[in-house]
Amino acid sequence: MPPELATGAVRVLLLDSGVEPGHPDLAGWPVPTFGIQGGAGDWRVAAEPGRDTFGHGTAIAGLLRSLEPTLRLTSLRILGQDLRAGTGLVRFALAWALDQGFDLVNCSFGSASPQDLPHFKRLVDRAFCRNTWIVAASSNVDPAQEEYPGAFPSVFTVTSADLEPHDALVRRSGQLTEFAAHGVAVRVAWKDGGYRILTGSSFAAPRLTALLAGLRAAHPGWNACEAKAWLYRRCR
Repeated sequence: MPPELATGAVRVLLLDSGVEPGHPDLAGWPVPTFGIQGGAGDWRVAAEPGRDTFGHGTAIAGLLRSLEPTLRLTSLRILGQDLRAGTGLVRFALAWALDQGFDLVNCSFGSASPQDLPHFKRLVDRAFCRNTWIVAASSNVDPAQEEYPGAFPSVFTVTSADLEPHDALVRRSGQLTEFAAHGVAVRVAWKDGGYRILTGSSFAAPRLTALLAGLRAAHPGWNACEAKAWLYRRCR
């Protein structure tokens, strides 16, 4: 591990389709699992048995464990069987993450609706003030597409690339999606104890999240701007 990084109990929240804790890639790695109950205007977070409605969350959790096993992962299931969620529910989940004091939030989604911009802006500003770092995956169709929360400068937004070595990080200067990490033909854990080979920005995001977890452990007082400055120096 580079001297600028450290291991430690950095708290990471995974907002995704849930996690299957019994998967072989997660065995012996405790992951508290939560879901959201109730309807709009009456949502509440509650503990639930670990389950994954799609497989995607288990894939991200498996990658995070393989990359940075000392981080403390929590799963909040917000995506359904179609890997979608309403933006109101997403905003509620992000607000809960801030209230709970997580160090990092990993998001593999975004909203391109202009009506959502002011709502996400307020949340992202709160995250910056509370020093919660948000990692967002870009659109797989067009990384230049403006999506929220990834379009805001204090968010760490990443797209996928075919990189060697796999731990390489590329800076995309002048782009809303500032970083590219390896996310092509990645072998990932899947629901029901399975595995898949998949490509996408979702599978690049945990590489950046894991790297930032090591940075946060070494520099717990740094804000997102200081962390980005370090990433710029590290990028090729």
